Amino acid sequence: WTERAQHGSKSCSKDRASHFKELFEAISYDYYNLDSLSLFEVVDLVDTTRDIVDDVWRQSDHEPFPQSRMKNLLDVIAGSLGRFVQKKLGTLNLWEDSFHTVKENLKAGIIICEQWVAACDHLTGQLWQRYTPHIW
Repeated sequence: WTERAQHGSKSCSKDRASHFKELFEAISYDYYNLDSLSLFEVVDLVDTTRDIVDDVWRQSDHEPFPQSRMKNLLDVIAGSLGRFVQKKLGTLNLWEDSFHTVKENLKAGIIICEQWVAACDHLTGQLWQRYTPHIW
């Protein structure tokens, strides 16, 4: 969106791209630096991400965000979160780290994955299907 906002061919497409860029800025830094976050920080990031994609879907200042692009975006986010959880859990030594550490990290990894699946199901299966200005 940054590139489109700067180099778009039409003023309205530049404005639209700038609008989406601004909406995504709230989470872009965290996703660029995802590997530096802890599992527990990413649990919160999932909630924030859910709110941001909902804002993007419901925005009414510009032409609606296309469903196919949103589906792709949700899949890309899911992949990023899944790889992040795998990488973080891969650093644990199941046999030598403390039971508490292993247990808490496994629980956080499960929460991240389950929260994202639940968020996508809730947004696409309920909320956006009832949002008449832009139905899923």
